[in-house]
Amino acid sequence: MGTAGVEAILCTVTNSPTAVCSDPAHRGHGLGTRLLLAVAAGIRDRGETPFLHVLESDVDTVWLYQRLGFRLRLRTKIVIAAQP
Repeated sequence: MGTAGVEAILCTVTNSPTAVCSDPAHRGHGLGTRLLLAVAAGIRDRGETPFLHVLESDVDTVWLYQRLGFRLRLRTKIVIAAQP
């Protein structure tokens, strides 16, 4: 975890924050929200559109992203494959 209890893993080849993870002890203070909004603003400043991935079953995260202004754009299926 980062020093403030929030860490972002960013993919530099797309305009999608790959993950924002909050230490449970630091949740509820808006740190992840501020980080996500700052990263999204940087993406928009480059003239690109930020997008996120979230599982439909993760209703709390879907609610948060919608509250932050993100909207459903595309439904996809996830296939998990294991090496035999």
